[in-house]
Amino acid sequence: MLSSYSRVDLLKLLGLAALYVLLAQGVVLIFGGNNVVGFLWPAAGVGLAVVLLGGYKYLPAAFLGALLGYLLLGSTFTFSLIAALRHALTLALGVWLLRREGGFDPDLRKLGDYLRIVILGFGFSLLTALVMQALAALDVQALGGFHTFKQRLAGNAMGVIIVMPFVLAWRRLPREWLATWRSGLETLLILSLTFLVGQVVFLNWLNDSLGQIARGYWLFLFVTWAAVRLGPAGAVLVILMTAIQGVVGAKLGLGFFSNDIAKTGLSNYFYYMLCLAAVGMALAIYLSQKKQATRDLELYQLHLEGLVNERTRQIEEMNEALQHRAEEAEASSQAKSTFLAKMSHEIRTPINGILGMAYLMGRSTLTDGQRDQLNKIHLSGQHLLGIIIDILDIS
Repeated sequence: MLSSYSRVDLLKLLGLAALYVLLAQGVVLIFGGNNVVGFLWPAAGVGLAVVLLGGYKYLPAAFLGALLGYLLLGSTFTFSLIAALRHALTLALGVWLLRREGGFDPDLRKLGDYLRIVILGFGFSLLTALVMQALAALDVQALGGFHTFKQRLAGNAMGVIIVMPFVLAWRRLPREWLATWRSGLETLLILSLTFLVGQVVFLNWLNDSLGQIARGYWLFLFVTWAAVRLGPAGAVLVILMTAIQGVVGAKLGLGFFSNDIAKTGLSNYFYYMLCLAAVGMALAIYLSQKKQATRDLELYQLHLEGLVNERTRQIEEMNEALQHRAEEAEASSQAKSTFLAKMSHEIRTPINGILGMAYLMGRSTLTDGQRDQLNKIHLSGQHLLGIIIDILDIS
């Protein structure tokens, strides 16, 4: 089976499994034995994005990473094996659902693409929560302190709805942010101010002077700013940065979510982040879609203008050709007229001379035979002159 993987594929598989382990280690370091946050919640978003982009060949890495992560958290091998298998199967099902009807664009160019991720996130989280609750009811897990159903539902949904778009949007760096010094300065300003406000709201920076107004609604302003100016990549970066600041503040008992772990088990935090992500990403994708439509319309307008200019050039060339031919025809007609005028003079002059001389000879003394011959010459000359005049008139 390993022979079907290239060396690069194996490195990517190991990297994905290592990321799962690092997320589990991060949960242990930050939250210790308190099962408030599950490491698979953000890992699910990463796994879905990687399997969607790279194919089902990455499922073994997701399975191995989930297994090692649960073992690192101290879960029993049986529970870890079942949970890892459930995770891999759920990833496969989620990717299959996204690909089933086709039309899903990993670049998230349309609102429908993000709506599919939102629906998948809640479906994924619901399925995961039901399975894990069933395992808890069967007492498969050796450890106590299982997450509540609401925590699993919101946490898994947040992992998919926030982390998966982040991976999809950032698989290519947004080079347009640094296209000019103004765009680079604006990007730095948006991200730095968002970070500063997040520190004030969630970690009590400048608490003495701004503590009374340090509320979560300020972040909606900045995620909107990022969505308008930086697009989906900027919006999802601000959302992820806010999510990290919020969960760190909740763990330290500081800021907007200082009491959320004790009172709701981070439920308020989860649903706040879901609302922020939905608003920010929906707005960013909608505006990005409008901008793309405007660019496409401008390109089509330029295409039409090019066609009109090309057709105008062809018509002008045809007009020039027609004008040239008309001038040639006019010159030919003028030459013909000149020729006919000369020919009329050159032909009729001798015939008129013959007729005149015949007339003069007819007034002289002639024999009857000579007069008869002279009359025939005169009549033939007049007939010939009439034919020549008719031919010239027709010409």
